[in-house]
Amino acid sequence: MFSFLSFGINDVIDILLVAVILYLAYNLVKGTSAINIFIGLTFIYFTFMVLKAFDLKLFHTWQICERGGHRHHDCVSTGDS
Repeated sequence: MFSFLSFGINDVIDILLVAVILYLAYNLVKGTSAINIFIGLTFIYFTFMVLKAFDLKLFHTWQICERGGHRHHDCVSTGDS
């Protein structure tokens, strides 16, 4: 039924290690003002992942232009050249 899924011991170890690291990071910032920063950064990261998954070109172009990447016809000139 799910022959396209291959799940081995390496996958289990990987999932457990990531879960432990996330749990320890959460416990480190729980109860402090850093939890708000942690949640905010996590939200921004997942937002970028969703935008990348849906291949939103306009936002991606803005992101490249803001980073000072290669300029191309999609970048809006601010006159600061």
